[in-house]
Amino acid sequence: MMAHMGDPWTNEAITVAAKNPNVYIDISAWEPVFKFAPYDFYQTLVHAKMTCGINKILFGTDWPLFSPILSLEQWVKGIKEMELPQPLKLMGLPEFNEEEKNKILGGNAAQIFDL
Repeated sequence: MMAHMGDPWTNEAITVAAKNPNVYIDISAWEPVFKFAPYDFYQTLVHAKMTCGINKILFGTDWPLFSPILSLEQWVKGIKEMELPQPLKLMGLPEFNEEEKNKILGGNAAQIFDL
């Protein structure tokens, strides 16, 4: 499990997850990017989805280690309600459907950890 999508080596982490069946990434510590630079968040998440697949992306929070930018409720709600910004849609980037969001928010972890 590579926390923070490997930040600052995000592209490398996504590639490693794509090439190795037992490697996964999580989105912990990406709350500030989600809140303050949503285009970067969406582009990175779409890149991960298209490169390593939705089943390799897990939700994360870094709680209780860091003071969150968003509450846990806001972070979960943000993922549930996320929509690709219009300019990214115009570029042809794929939207996240409800099933994919649910996989990120726990479905993938349940599968991986046999919960």
